[in-house]
Amino acid sequence: MDPRDITEERIVAIGESLVGKTPNELGFQEWKKRVSPKGKGLIGSFIEQGIYGIPANTDEGPDFRTAKIELKVTPIIKKGEKKKALFPLRAKERLQLHTMDFFEDYKFTLFTSPLWKKCEKIYCIFYEYIKGIDEGEFPIRFARLLSFDSEDLQIISADYDRVSSTIKKGECHHLNETDYDYLTPSPTGGKKEKNLTSQPFADIKAPRRRWAYKSSFMTFKEEQWFGASSVGHITRNPEDIKNKGIIALIKSKTDKYIGKSIREIANSLCIAIKPNKKYIQRNGGGIDSEDFSKATATLVFRAMLGLKKGQLSELEAANIHLRTQWVFPNNQSQEPFPLGGVFHYKDIIQTPFEDSEIYEWLHKIYIIANWKLSPEIKKPQLIFAGFKTLRIPEEDIETFCRDTYETTVSHIKQGIIIDDPEKNKTALPLTGFNGVMFVKPHAANGFKMDPLPVPDVKTGQTEFGLRGFWLTSKYVKERSK
Repeated sequence: MDPRDITEERIVAIGESLVGKTPNELGFQEWKKRVSPKGKGLIGSFIEQGIYGIPANTDEGPDFRTAKIELKVTPIIKKGEKKKALFPLRAKERLQLHTMDFFEDYKFTLFTSPLWKKCEKIYCIFYEYIKGIDEGEFPIRFARLLSFDSEDLQIISADYDRVSSTIKKGECHHLNETDYDYLTPSPTGGKKEKNLTSQPFADIKAPRRRWAYKSSFMTFKEEQWFGASSVGHITRNPEDIKNKGIIALIKSKTDKYIGKSIREIANSLCIAIKPNKKYIQRNGGGIDSEDFSKATATLVFRAMLGLKKGQLSELEAANIHLRTQWVFPNNQSQEPFPLGGVFHYKDIIQTPFEDSEIYEWLHKIYIIANWKLSPEIKKPQLIFAGFKTLRIPEEDIETFCRDTYETTVSHIKQGIIIDDPEKNKTALPLTGFNGVMFVKPHAANGFKMDPLPVPDVKTGQTEFGLRGFWLTSKYVKERSK
């Protein structure tokens, strides 16, 4: 029998037999010697060709013709040390599905499209990527037939329709991953001339793209499939998200709280909150505020959406990250915008930009909830002032942010680290570097020392305070809508 015609039961049985093994235990090295494969994704090619016997192909249909199932092999990776979860792994990257065709895809709905013909049913094999070891030793962790509920399909369908609309407007060159929730037009190789292609409704060439499920969506589904987290919903009616979109739905649910204090909102939602005793800085002075930490404000914002603490929802699936921002009476926010946590000097010089944690943070959609400090001198209140949305365009990520990252890596490799050791001041890119992304310590660990891979050329020091990447407050203000 042709391997492409085996039954679904046989596909699943083979996949399950791989779990707990490594590619090397399954004959990966021998297969490489025999076929001399090139390029990335060798584990996927090995399982597809060497285990299932499917020849390399570019067929429009699914890998298994009779069962109508597409085979995907994808990496997962351990979550950061601070991520406490019952399911300790997350998707390392997008799940690539099918090459986009600007001249054809807009003619279909999702469920009649070539994409759906190929990828309606996906059998996925998950292996764990472990930094620093040979890929042949990556353990295969799980295998399963992917399943999506009606809400997932509504959102995926809406994403497809929005991409089609962009194609029809002649704006393929403006496609941006963060404009979509679950299904995204993933870039395949940058904006170099050789990677550009024509589009049907404009003369401007656009980068080639592939349909893909966001890594955040895959992580969300993995959490669900393996029963590791409580799941909540910002709506019980999938049509709401399809018709309005997630951001518009968030706005419709939170607008009614604008102008109310955090205490009023918490009381109306039956949430018990406790004030912290920290000072909130305003106009250069300290104010004894009865108000609350940013974590508490975020908890209250999630409650406005009907979400409990710790619940996963459409927000996590769409890679939407909630942030809290204090806004003072002069309408100025307090600080620049942190992106994730700190980096370690020895690790960052071994990590390409595309594989870095910061690359993942740059592709998030940020909901910035604004809480305005009321003008009372004693015990001012935090008043909800609505939210803004921040999406970082791909062109900014690939120019300004890449430049900051790669300059940082270059400086560390050369030992150009310290500018003023007495002030713990770094020679790494600061706010004026390109006006978008820069390096700055976090308050909690700016003086926590970390080993340098190369001694600092100016002082000879072999360690320096931890740093992280930030967006400038000016850039965030300009890009937030």
